[in-house]
Amino acid sequence: MDGKFKLGDIVRFIGNTNHSDNSIGDIGTIIEYSKGFNTYRVQVPNGSHDSNWTLEGEMELINVVLDSYYSL
Repeated sequence: MDGKFKLGDIVRFIGNTNHSDNSIGDIGTIIEYSKGFNTYRVQVPNGSHDSNWTLEGEMELINVVLDSYYSL
């Protein structure tokens, strides 16, 4: 993959200009990457299986945040 994120990364949505079914604040797992559009398919628990593609700049990685929280 050439994108900022990798498959399996856990991310939070910080934007939604492409009208994904996922909402700002949702947390999900990256399951697919489209190099042509630089978008990621993110599966949110109990979320849509169709319109869940999100632009790279509209997500933030939360693995690091969760790791820091649980190490306290």
